[in-house]
Amino acid sequence: MGDGIGDFAFWIMVAVGTGGFWFAVAPVLKAFARRIEGGGGAAHAAALEARIDALEHAALTSGEVDNQFVRLGELEERVDFAERLLTQRRVDTAIGEGTS
Repeated sequence: MGDGIGDFAFWIMVAVGTGGFWFAVAPVLKAFARRIEGGGGAAHAAALEARIDALEHAALTSGEVDNQFVRLGELEERVDFAERLLTQRRVDTAIGEGTS
C-alpha cells in the first residue's frame, strides 16, 4: 500500500516538473518561432536604431560629456600641483640637511 502512494507521488512530481519546464521554456521557444517566421525582426531592428539615435542625440546635447572633460582637466591640474608641492618639499629638506 505504501508503494502505490510512493509511485503516485513520483508521477505527480514528474508531471509538475515537466509542466514547470515547458512553462519556463515557452517564451524562448516563442521567440525562436517568431525569428524563424521572420515576424517583427525588421520592425524591432528599426525601433532599436531609433532608440540608439535618440540616446546619442541626448548625450551630445545634454553637455554631460563636456562637463566630465572639464572636471577631468581640473583634476589633472590638482594632481600636477600636488606633485610639484611634494617634490619641492623633498628638494628643500635635502638642501636644508646639506647646509647644516
